[in-house]
Amino acid sequence: MHAKRVIVNTHIEKTAGTSLLRFLEQTIGKKRVAFYDPTTDSVIKISDLFVSPSNDIIDQLQLKSYAFWPLLKRFYFNTRSNKRYQTTVPNDIAIIHGHFVANRFDSLLKDPIRSVVIRDPLKRMRSQYDHWKRAKGRNQWRIMIPYDAQMSFEEYALLTVMQNYQTKALAGKDIASFDVVGVTEHIDVFTNKLFEVLIEEGHIKKSIRMNSVKKLNLHKKTHETTMEFEKKFKVFHKEDYELYRQALSLAK
Repeated sequence: MHAKRVIVNTHIEKTAGTSLLRFLEQTIGKKRVAFYDPTTDSVIKISDLFVSPSNDIIDQLQLKSYAFWPLLKRFYFNTRSNKRYQTTVPNDIAIIHGHFVANRFDSLLKDPIRSVVIRDPLKRMRSQYDHWKRAKGRNQWRIMIPYDAQMSFEEYALLTVMQNYQTKALAGKDIASFDVVGVTEHIDVFTNKLFEVLIEEGHIKKSIRMNSVKKLNLHKKTHETTMEFEKKFKVFHKEDYELYRQALSLAK
């Protein structure tokens, strides 16, 4: 029997990652899922967190009131134990999920299974800006933008640190080298493939029934953009558009 390989899922912000995390918890259990915390550059089992990051209440409280933020940080990022891992990886997990660049665990894992979900660049950026705006910058993301109530979507989307945001998350790796590639618009196809990999690697039994993916953190678009801006956006993020084109082809 071969050793079970760990799946490393690079979760790019606003690409259905919360929905995926909920699916993983229900499928393989919180003890088998390691969540990456960008504030400490470490991973921790979901079961060791007071509240899972996929919990709807966390997201709603974060968006509604700044007064809740100190409490949220305590329960969202503090743990039931001191079992955080920075230079090692828990030996009994099936997957690592979170906002990290794709090479973060290269030196810690031998022959991992890599997975990633890509989203239409403009839709993803709109979603990220909307969430940043509602949360007043209180996000735990790979790139932290200080909150500015006057910053427009157009300004946010064209910040240098945001350029080709999804491409940068791959850390120079060719998306074709990833074992499982998906797109947000067809997240069910991605989770079906991931489910098959979990069975093939022996992380779950064939008799396990697959749960459907509930789409979480869905918000209506709050602004319109001009054709002139969209043309500028496509040029500025041309690498992300090429990446998305490749992902659509690989995600079938």
